[in-house]
Amino acid sequence: MLIRLQSGYHFCRAVPSHTRDIVGKKELWLSLDTNKREVAKPYACAVFAETERLFRSVMHVWTALTMQVESMTLMVGCSHVSGLFAQPGGCWP
Repeated sequence: MLIRLQSGYHFCRAVPSHTRDIVGKKELWLSLDTNKREVAKPYACAVFAETERLFRSVMHVWTALTMQVESMTLMVGCSHVSGLFAQPGGCWP
């Protein structure tokens, strides 16, 4: 979302609920360093595309890690290891 503040235009986007624990934020804010809407709008579109890639990458990595832990749990028989990855953010400090 493109937001106009006294300091200029900013980009704001809600972090999808399924990635909030991993990203550690509910919203992402970025100053677009301009007071001109015609400059801010395409920049905001580019930032939206990058954040979309970020959220997809986070979920891709999370899914891969979860699958590896599940595989290790089956091989080793350590059910307590899988608890670390039971929910997003479970393994992050």
